[in-house]
Amino acid sequence: MWQYIEKAEKVVTALSKFFLICASIIILFIMALIPVDILLRYFFSQSITGTYELVEMGTALMIFFALAMTHHYREHIAIGFLVDRLSHRVRNFIEGSVEAVVFIVVIVMGYQLWEHAMRIMNRSIITTDLGLPLYPFIIIVAGATFIFAAKVLFNGLSHFREVAQKS
Repeated sequence: MWQYIEKAEKVVTALSKFFLICASIIILFIMALIPVDILLRYFFSQSITGTYELVEMGTALMIFFALAMTHHYREHIAIGFLVDRLSHRVRNFIEGSVEAVVFIVVIVMGYQLWEHAMRIMNRSIITTDLGLPLYPFIIIVAGATFIFAAKVLFNGLSHFREVAQKS
């Protein structure tokens, strides 16, 4: 059974790396867009239409694309001063339990994002300046959230596996 879980985890990690590359491209785009917009305003009294919307949506995509790899490399905020003093088995059990709670929360969040995207799509809501439909961005964010949830699940299973092996 673990061989299938490990294969699935490799697929999720590959998707997470792809999303991280996308996040990097998005941040480069934002970093180029803002100064160009400022220079156009300063020198030509013109701006790029929809800059605010592009930065807003790009930032949302960038954050959600980076979540899974941030979790993979454990680059997020963690308070471990209490858990670090416990035995290896107890520490893995607690960390696995925390991952289980995080998994449930992230799945609910992803589902709510999906439902929100469907409501936005049915109402045909678009951005103000560019007239872009909003639902594709929210669907992509929901997909990135589900990839993050899968990464959390695999981390939790890994912790519980450590608990079982140490007994």
